[in-house]
This record gives sequence, C-alpha cells and structure tokens, in this order.
Amino acid sequence: MKYVISGNKLQLVEHEDDALPVIAYLTMDELNTHSNIPDLVKNICNSSQAQYKNSVDDYDGYTFGIINVLDVCNVYSEKDRIAFLIMKNRFYFIELKDENRSVFEIFENVTKSYMGNAEFEKIIALLLETLLQNGYEVIEEIDKKISDMEESVVEERASSKLNRGIFALKDQLSILKNYYQQLEEIGYYLEENENGLFNEHKLNHFKHFANKSNRLYDACVAKQEDLIHLREALDAMLDYQLNSIMKLFTVITTIFLPLTLIVGWYGMNFTNMPELEWEYGYMFVMGISVAVVFGSLYYFRKRKLI
Repeated sequence: MKYVISGNKLQLVEHEDDALPVIAYLTMDELNTHSNIPDLVKNICNSSQAQYKNSVDDYDGYTFGIINVLDVCNVYSEKDRIAFLIMKNRFYFIELKDENRSVFEIFENVTKSYMGNAEFEKIIALLLETLLQNGYEVIEEIDKKISDMEESVVEERASSKLNRGIFALKDQLSILKNYYQQLEEIGYYLEENENGLFNEHKLNHFKHFANKSNRLYDACVAKQEDLIHLREALDAMLDYQLNSIMKLFTVITTIFLPLTLIVGWYGMNFTNMPELEWEYGYMFVMGISVAVVFGSLYYFRKRKLI
C-alpha cells in the first residue's frame, strides 16, 4: 500500500513518484523486491536474530529503526514487530511480524483519517503515536486497582496475599515504563534530525510524540511510587495485626498464670492443709479463681489493653 502527498492530500498509488513524498506500507515480500531499499535494511529485517529493544539509528542518507509493539492492555502477550525506514521524502512502514493484522490497521487508520490534511512529518509522528494508544486508560485502570488495595489496607481487610497483587502491578508498570522510555528516545532522536531528512519547521510533531511518551513514562513512575507506599502501609498493617494477636495472647497468659498457681497450690493435697476437709473449700477456691479472672479483665480494660 503506497501513498503520495500531493497538495497536502494523500493519494493511493501503485508506483512511487520521485517528485512527491511517499508514505508506504511494505510486507516482507515487498521489502525484498523493492529497488529503493538499502541492502543493509533488507539484511537486518530478514535476520533471525531477536531484537527486544526498540531502537533507531542513522545511516548514510537514511534513518532506520525497529519497534516491538507492546499491547499495553496485555503486556505479556506476544509482541508484533515493525521496522521503519526514513529517506528523503520517503517513509516505509515495514511489517516484520503481525499475527493479528494490528500493525496494518494502524497504518490504514492513520492514512484514512488524514487523507486531506497530510504532511510528511505529521503522518510519521501520527503513526508512531498510535503505538501509545490506550496508554492513559491502562494507567487509570492501574490507579483504580491501587486505590482499591489502599482501601482494603485502611479498612484492615487486606492480607499478606495482597503482596501478590502489588508485585504483579509492579512488574506490569516496569514493562510499560521501559516501553514508553524507548519510544520517547525514538521521538527525541527523530526530532534531532541529524540526517536532515525532515523540514526543520515540522519537527514539533516528533516533539509532541516524545512528550506524550514522556508523560506516560512519568505516570508509570508515579504509580510505582504509589505501590511502594502501599507496600509500606500493608507491612505496617500486618505488623499491627500481629501485635494485636500477641497482645491478646499476653492478656490470656497473664489471666491464667495466677489460676495455674492456685490450681498447683491446692493440688498438693498435704494432710495438714486447712482447706482439705473444709466444707466450703471447693467453693472458696472457685470463688478466688473467678475473682482473679474478673479482676484481671477489669484491670486490662481500664488500661485499654483489651
């Protein structure tokens, strides 16, 4: 699929026009048979070597980059992979791996949306910006999860199992943060325009893309800090619950300690014990035991220990 920009309008064409800027989507077959594509680019795109990091580099007369497209709604899903080649008045969006045709849809949606308001630099920046779609929605969803976790901690409904949820969100945010940081670097790299491939007055489109990536990166960092505070609050709550349990056990032990002494004392059964043959001896010991229990409970409640 190839377009030329004529009079700020995109026109679908079969063959490229050297006099007009070209925006094209290439499959691997089209890439390998394209006469204008440098051999180095073809070799890199056909290489089986896995490249996990998004990157962009300047070469003699062109800029080439590779992006592993992250599904921000499911960061653990298999990534699509695209490459882009920028030459003077030429932009090639290259499909390296596109299992669900999402990469093709990105290109198609952007070109259809800006058929009558097309600029070379603007179309490139917009294609890159589509890689950020759903970013704010995912951050809002993560923020809601964190708020729910904080509420459970405040209401002391949380348990140590909440740690799993915290670690899962932390891992998700780390993946998102790295992705946005790499896209931000690509945006600033294109804005520098070291190869002189772009109109200097149109570089603000790349700056806008880089700034948007930076805002999403900052949002991920902020959510990671919220998780740190949440983890600290959870640890404090669990410590408080443990202290409460230990305090309860201490109170129970303190109450039963004098009872154990009384039972041990009157369990000796010596012949000369005065209470051994006393008619009310059993009731007397029972009364002392009850008095010790209620006296201890009164003391602890007055001290607000229970």
